[in-house]
This record gives sequence, structure tokens and C-alpha cells, in this order.
Amino acid sequence: MSRRVSFRIASRFSVAVRLSLAFASTLFVVADPLEVQGQILRPKVPIPRELITLPEYMRPGQHTLSLDVAQSLSRAIDKRYKDVPVIGLLIGRGVTCVPIGKFPGHLSGTVGWGQSEWGDSPCMAAVLQLAVNFDTTKLDKIPVKVIDRAILTYDESAAPICPLVYGGPNACWQSGQGIPEDKPDGCAVVRVPSVNWAETVPPSGLIPYAGASPAVNRISAREWDVTEPVRWQKGSAAPLGASPTYGFLLSGGPSLDQLTAEDNTVCISALANIKLHVTYTVPPEGEPFRAPR
Repeated sequence: MSRRVSFRIASRFSVAVRLSLAFASTLFVVADPLEVQGQILRPKVPIPRELITLPEYMRPGQHTLSLDVAQSLSRAIDKRYKDVPVIGLLIGRGVTCVPIGKFPGHLSGTVGWGQSEWGDSPCMAAVLQLAVNFDTTKLDKIPVKVIDRAILTYDESAAPICPLVYGGPNACWQSGQGIPEDKPDGCAVVRVPSVNWAETVPPSGLIPYAGASPAVNRISAREWDVTEPVRWQKGSAAPLGASPTYGFLLSGGPSLDQLTAEDNTVCISALANIKLHVTYTVPPEGEPFRAPR
């Protein structure tokens, strides 16, 4: 009797082991991020094969992600000129211009520069900036990648209203003679901020920016190659000891010191659809990482 019982127990144990092995063959453990029923995770326990699908943008090969702006900060600075003598040094003073309200006021959020005269006297000059950070959530989930190219693009049009001074109905795109004109090359210039404006709001005034490195190159009027700064920010190509960079800065071309307000040139734009298009390569599994050139 005891032998029969032992035999039955042994048989049941054998069946249980075979079933466990068969079930285990459908499971495996992975270390890379996966999409499991719509959620990205890095599993630490076995997961059924049929539930696992690697998102297309994370698979080996070359891909492009178009990233939207996640954070922005508008800054502006102006310079106002005093009135000038009419007759001699001490006899009478001429009234020049009266700037409208507290700058930038209605111009907040626009980008570019402008200056205005009152008669033959300089009145005011201004520069306007917009700092942007992009949503890199997907890009950051890819553990191993090579940044091949990054292009920043935007739509640009003349800001809707730019009366810089009382009595001076300036167009937002106008010539030094105060005549409205098209600006085929646009008014914005892309630069790289040199302070972490996204985490700590900098003091009042314009946001400082880096010099020639990392390089930003203009492709067309509203298209900029920002591959090097993106590699510094999201890749592994930053030179040893290089200062980190923080998003991008869209600003007027000339500095405030370069503006004299000796004519009425205005180049102030409204920007829309600001995008960062990042092309990258995910190396095939098991192959060595290829550093960007």
C-alpha cells in the first residue's frame, strides 16, 4: 500500500515539474525598458512573452522624434533716451518721445528687436527673448542611442501690434524709415542659454547665452541645426569640463548695446509651432555603442 502511495506522489510531482518547465518556457527576464499593456517599465520579474512589445521608437535602427515645447520663459530689456536740448546747452529742452507703459507689456512673449526715433532724436531700443525647453520624455527612456541630427524649427509672423512709443504707430516689421516691410529672413536667432533658467529663474534682464560652442548653425530662415547642443544635453559628446547647456534661446539678433535708436527699424515676431526634431540611432542588441562624431 505504501509503495502505491509513494508511486502516486512521485508521479504527481513529476507532472507538476513538467508543467512548471513548460510554463517557464513562455517567460523570460529582460533588463531593457519594455511596453507591457501600454506601460513602459523595466521588469525585474518574468513576464509572459505575448504581453511584451517594444515601442517602435525604441527598436534598433534610425528614428526621428518631433518634440514639443514643455517649458518657456519670456524676457525683454529696453533702453530709453533722455530728451535733448533745443537751443544751446541750458536754454530750453525739446520733448522727445514717451515710451508706452512698462516694457515689454503687450510685447511679452514675442521675439526680436526694435528701435524708434522721435523727430531726429533717439527715443528707445529693445531686445526680446524666448527661452524654451522641449519634452524629452520618450528620448530619455532610450538607454543606448546615438544622436545623429537635431533640427529646431518654428513658424514666424510679424507680431500683431508694436507701438513702441506714444504717437508712433510702429509696424512690427518695418524699415528704418518706418515703412512696413516683409522680413524674409525673419527676426529670431537661435542661441544656447548658459544658465539653468528652467530650474532657477534668473535675475531680471536678458538670459545670457553661450558663445561659439556648442555650435548652432542656420539652415534656412526658420530652421536651425542644433545637433551639437542636443548631443551635449542628451548624448555623451560633451567635451570634458564643458559647461552644461539648458534648452534653447530664441532672441533678436543685435544686442541692446548695438542699437542706437537713430532710425525706426522694427523686427519683432510672434513664433508658433516650435519643434525640436531629433534623429537618432538605436544600436542592434549586442553590438558595441557607436559614439557620435
